[in-house]
Amino acid sequence: MAKLYCDNSMTVEIAEQYLSCDAATGQLRWTRRHGRGCVGALAGTKARNGYIRIKFLGREYSAHRLIWMMHFGSWPEKALDHINGDKADNRIENLRLATTAQNAWNMKAKTGAASQFRGVCFIHHLNKWRAQLTANKVTHPLGYFAREQDAALAYDAKARIVYGAFARLNFPTLIAKSLP
Repeated sequence: MAKLYCDNSMTVEIAEQYLSCDAATGQLRWTRRHGRGCVGALAGTKARNGYIRIKFLGREYSAHRLIWMMHFGSWPEKALDHINGDKADNRIENLRLATTAQNAWNMKAKTGAASQFRGVCFIHHLNKWRAQLTANKVTHPLGYFAREQDAALAYDAKARIVYGAFARLNFPTLIAKSLP
């Protein structure tokens, strides 16, 4: 795997010699012929992990970090979080600075898990659903529930408090009522 770069040798001025950035769409386009890239063509390819990667000048860069740098004039000092969880959606309004922990709080639920909901798992010997979340290496047990949805609502209520704006909720459109 190629090493991804985020260094001070790449500047806005250098990037703009090769790329144009449309912050509204989150796309980069070639402004000069480079390798296989034709002028005006979209720059980069989608990697297996979902991020857009761009190779030029002998290095490989993450598109979202290049877009941030080109928009704000310097490399992001922290991790960048894709607010909607779509790693290929690099619109500037979908990017925000985050700590590594905050970035993890906004991750999608694991596929293939026992529950369809984040922070919920089934405890067979109790025949109940358990809700819990972990933040800053502290696990917050939220209780056991007969219904999977009730455990998911309990997770959402606590996640709003603990994770704030970085919470990825199971029911984002519901306003959680206070739960026991």
